[in-house]
Amino acid sequence: MIDEATFRRESDTALESLKQSLIRAEEEGGFEAEEKISALSTSFKLEWNEAAHAFTLPKTGEDLRALTERLLREQLDDATISLQ
Repeated sequence: MIDEATFRRESDTALESLKQSLIRAEEEGGFEAEEKISALSTSFKLEWNEAAHAFTLPKTGEDLRALTERLLREQLDDATISLQ
């Protein structure tokens, strides 16, 4: 369990990193990134994983970037999308 200040700092860092990855992937083509998040029929509750120093989906072990990459690939039916 992490404290509120650490949570805010780490979540801000994770979201900014994801945003930058989306912008880079957008430049390669195939989709358009916006600063909006639209809901899917499934929600994803990520938890802080201290060992990985990342927010991860407990069910799969995916971190935020890997989860987003997988969902984009599935949604856009494009296995070439990469969020590096």
